[in-house]
Amino acid sequence: MPPQQLSEKTDQRSKRLHIVGCPRSGTTLLMELMHSCFENEGCCEHEVSIFTPIPAGADLYFSKKPTDVLYLKELLNADPNLFAISLYRDPRSVVSSIHKSNQDMYFSNYVEWKHCQDAAEALVNHERFLLVQYETLTASPNSIQNQIQATFPFLVKKHEFTHYTDVAKPSEKSKNALNGVRPINTERHKEWQKHLPRIKSEIERHPELKSEVIRLGYETDDTWLDALNNITSKKYPCRTTESYLTLKKMETKLRKYFQIQRYIRRLK
Repeated sequence: MPPQQLSEKTDQRSKRLHIVGCPRSGTTLLMELMHSCFENEGCCEHEVSIFTPIPAGADLYFSKKPTDVLYLKELLNADPNLFAISLYRDPRSVVSSIHKSNQDMYFSNYVEWKHCQDAAEALVNHERFLLVQYETLTASPNSIQNQIQATFPFLVKKHEFTHYTDVAKPSEKSKNALNGVRPINTERHKEWQKHLPRIKSEIERHPELKSEVIRLGYETDDTWLDALNNITSKKYPCRTTESYLTLKKMETKLRKYFQIQRYIRRLK
């Protein structure tokens, strides 16, 4: 996505750059890159909700909460000192990713990926928002760093993204999410191919996944599906459920509504 040029709407209050996207899309990696390679006055230890105020005295604060992308639009429109980067990734990689802290289940699913992707794509024309592809970040990290700096010109570079392992000091929670601090590489782009029963199961429940990988440029046609012909699908445990009880959905929607309103009132 091309960078959007920033207007002169911000004032001198503290700026917050919040990183979002579907879980397992590379948000922890980007947080560590940003904190290690750009000047800032602090960042959250691993994850913190966008509804949590930033610490006093931080002129530029980095924070991350992947699924906050679902509630970002109204906050960006209300707060001229809020900036956001959302990551997106091949949905096959997302649904087949396993977190180091719990290797007995998959972490996300197609439904969560789709909700987050739709929310992010709805913001691509916002001047204080940037959508970044995980695969491009890991293939050309310094190019993406330049794009981020062009989109948010208040950022001051300390190190190139490719040198982040020399200076990064992630928390233990971040290390677990990253599966260790390693040089940036593209080795995991095709890791989903080791999880074909999981991929086939997700496609059986959500056949639109096939068209999404083409729409986003991960495949040019459906020939990749040939690899699934002799694969038996299997439904695996997953941290994220595909549906919630009606009362739970209503409670979450109401809670987020009040959190958004409190956030906006704090701006006055």
